[in-house]
Amino acid sequence: MKIELMVDGKTTAECSDESQFLAFNAAVFNALSDMQLTLHAERRARSKSKMAAFNEKFFKTDPTGRSLANPEA
Repeated sequence: MKIELMVDGKTTAECSDESQFLAFNAAVFNALSDMQLTLHAERRARSKSKMAAFNEKFFKTDPTGRSLANPEA
C-alpha cells in the first residue's frame, strides 16, 4: 500500500513500506507545523489590524499612545 502526503496540491512525501514510515511521519509533522505557523501569523496580522481600527475609532491614537489629532504630544 502506498500513502502520499499532498500539500498545496503537490506530493511532498510518500510511504510504500515500513522503511519509509519514519521519514513520512517527519514530513507530516513538518507540514502540520508549517501550517500552524502560517495560521498563527495570519491570526496575529488580523488581530493587529482589528486593534488598530479599534484604536482609530474609539481613541483616535496610534499604537504608541500619541494622539493623532496632536502629533507633537
